[in-house]
Amino acid sequence: MSISTEYKLRRRRRVHAMRAKGATVEQIAARLGIGVSTVKRDLKLDPGPEPYQAVDRLRPDSAVKDGTNSEPMLAPVRARYLETLRGRYPAVTDERLQLLASLWAKVELAERWLDMHGLVKDDADGEPFPVAVHSDRWAARLDQLLSRLDAEQAERDKPTSILERQLRGLPTGGNR
Repeated sequence: MSISTEYKLRRRRRVHAMRAKGATVEQIAARLGIGVSTVKRDLKLDPGPEPYQAVDRLRPDSAVKDGTNSEPMLAPVRARYLETLRGRYPAVTDERLQLLASLWAKVELAERWLDMHGLVKDDADGEPFPVAVHSDRWAARLDQLLSRLDAEQAERDKPTSILERQLRGLPTGGNR
């Protein structure tokens, strides 16, 4: 699209927007510095769809694609998982649990996004969305870390002395 065509479409959209707000043809012409006949012609023509605007990306939530890097989207999910992890692994440091909760939140947000948009881009190549590739890696790492924490928890919970084993009603080893 040429620059002059883009300018005309942008002007036409402004004319329609100003008219929708109640401005008269003369007010619009004066405000935009164009003739009354140009305003009348623009009002008869379709303004066309609203183009992508880079200014929209300045809003905190507008650049969000899958949510995995958006703090406003991650925070509530991460907080929910952090509470779950604190209850499940009370002996683990809070720093480790926060990192694990962040990873778990990313996996959930990525899976939600993929459920809505599918795994593959709408192009002829059949290329997967980048979040699909990352999601698989994150989920594998999450599973690995949770398994490691479960093993550490089991090791901590394992009775170490004969007395402790007897108190729990477990076999004490060699009966002589």
